[in-house]
Amino acid sequence: MIPDRAVHDVYHDESKEEAFWHVFMFVPRESRAMVLDALTKTRKACGFSGSKLHFKRLSSNSSFACAKAWLSILVAALQQKQKDKMEPYYLGPNKYCSSEKRRTSKYAAFPIAPRFKLAIFHQKSHHSDMTGHHDRLSQIETTFRMGLQGAAHYLFSETDPIVIGNIFLDREEHYRVEHRRHFDKKKVLNKLNSRFRHYCSLAADCEISGETISLDDQTFLDLSDIFLGTFRYGALNDPTLTCGADDVKARKRRLCNEIKHLIKRITEGSARMRNSRFENCGAFSSAWIEDGEWQFENLTPYFLKDHVVNTERLF
Repeated sequence: MIPDRAVHDVYHDESKEEAFWHVFMFVPRESRAMVLDALTKTRKACGFSGSKLHFKRLSSNSSFACAKAWLSILVAALQQKQKDKMEPYYLGPNKYCSSEKRRTSKYAAFPIAPRFKLAIFHQKSHHSDMTGHHDRLSQIETTFRMGLQGAAHYLFSETDPIVIGNIFLDREEHYRVEHRRHFDKKKVLNKLNSRFRHYCSLAADCEISGETISLDDQTFLDLSDIFLGTFRYGALNDPTLTCGADDVKARKRRLCNEIKHLIKRITEGSARMRNSRFENCGAFSSAWIEDGEWQFENLTPYFLKDHVVNTERLF
């Protein structure tokens, strides 16, 4: 019997810090509302009133509190299996409880495993080793397609197939401003359709959207941005980040603690992960071209400062 294919929407963001980074967040439609509700309530509890929460713009206490809580929610949302004890998530700054005369911790847990998935695809050379493309945006489109295709192949399977409903881009207009043309959505979708393995597919009405984004979709795009920025900070191992306690860079660095345990779990090996509720929750890969061939490397050791190479081919 072929399992039903869960429909996921995919949220994408990118960064050009030190290399070219793509992040893809796979959001199952069946658990989307549950996680969105937690994100929305936490934004309010943290007192963050900005229209967008972006890693580069973190500066106020409320933005850092919201980012910390959102990363905690995201880790809980990456649970793939139902267990007796679900991963708790942080709901915002502790509040003083007058009846108990103490500050109370605000934590909660999802009633079911949300089954979100995450992938980071890092082009080490900033696309400088990619020849044969007529412009820079076509290079970005290629690594976008490679990252999404590789993530779908790795994170899903014959027993856990996927249908991609829609794909959302953050700030699509910057492609038009910087590269003087639109992101070629049709070409990317056609290539994905022709190259996906049989357990991965696009919905018949699948679209790539990036111009008119709803507030709910922007929330998931912002969550992707916060995760990518945090992972990137942890992976770059920049010595200038050892700053004073109140320095913005140091505060961003401390956000890495919110996902460090998750990354450690992922690196514990396939045998250990088979018994984990986080099995197949994420893929973190770097890619470059050497002697005309694509090379791939696991990024998680760099986040953990272990620098042990573990190469995986996803394509």
